[in-house]
Amino acid sequence: LADQFPRGEVEIDLLIGIDHYYDIVLNEIKRMDTSKPTAVKTIFGWKFWELEALGTEIRNEFEVSDVLERFKNEVRFDGERYVVKLPWKSPEVQIPNNYEQAERRLQQLEKRLINNDERAKEYDEVIKNYIDRGWIEETDERDGIPGKTWYLPHHAVYRDDKTTTRCRIVFDASAKYHGTSLNDFLDPRPPLQNQILDILIRF
Repeated sequence: LADQFPRGEVEIDLLIGIDHYYDIVLNEIKRMDTSKPTAVKTIFGWKFWELEALGTEIRNEFEVSDVLERFKNEVRFDGERYVVKLPWKSPEVQIPNNYEQAERRLQQLEKRLINNDERAKEYDEVIKNYIDRGWIEETDERDGIPGKTWYLPHHAVYRDDKTTTRCRIVFDASAKYHGTSLNDFLDPRPPLQNQILDILIRF
């Protein structure tokens, strides 16, 4: 390590940027196991390459996530497709009945389509396609299991610049009902990308 210990409190006089890295690093390197730090000799003395303290383990947040573990344990193949449960934050979740919200959004959509036969036809074709593919299914049940059923509000997005699939259905899991949404009850997936702060610190 570059500093001499023990020592009292000191002020930082200089921060060296990554553009001057090769001005201070020497050729001597001490490598250990893959999971341990690498020592690099500098003009200031020995310095750990990545960790300034032993006993600190940098672990990928996605690898240690409980959400990932549950996914691995619950995912299954039913012969046609992979199926996995929703990642509820709590197994005893109680969600409100938002049927009226979803119905109201559907009525608003119908009002927009009633005077546009072409877009109404495209919307109808997309819904039928979803049913044929088994992505959605019809139900006669207005009320599902209390505390366990959420009705997804949806709307149609039209892209006139598309030649094949001009209509796309957007299911809105972030729509709030009495101050809460379906997404509020679900664990968000861990980030797959590196944290921007960790990236900036390297510079």
